[in-house]
Amino acid sequence: MARSRPYEEWAVADRPKNTNPNPAVFGVAGAVLDLLEAAGDTAAKETAQALGERLRAVRREAYALVVEVPAGEQLGAGSR
Repeated sequence: MARSRPYEEWAVADRPKNTNPNPAVFGVAGAVLDLLEAAGDTAAKETAQALGERLRAVRREAYALVVEVPAGEQLGAGSR
């Protein structure tokens, strides 16, 4: 049996599940970059290093937001 409820009600309960960083995402992305870097191709290695720097920055930002922003509070796009 399918249930439905208003978006506003659903979003309040669902938002915390989707806004906390899932460590697996960063691990998978890091593993992909490790494979790319190990490919032996100079361009692939440079790309992996550049994307790795960006990945680490995004990871730091995601975890900082979890610590700094109270649960239930929303930030506008580009607020940090």
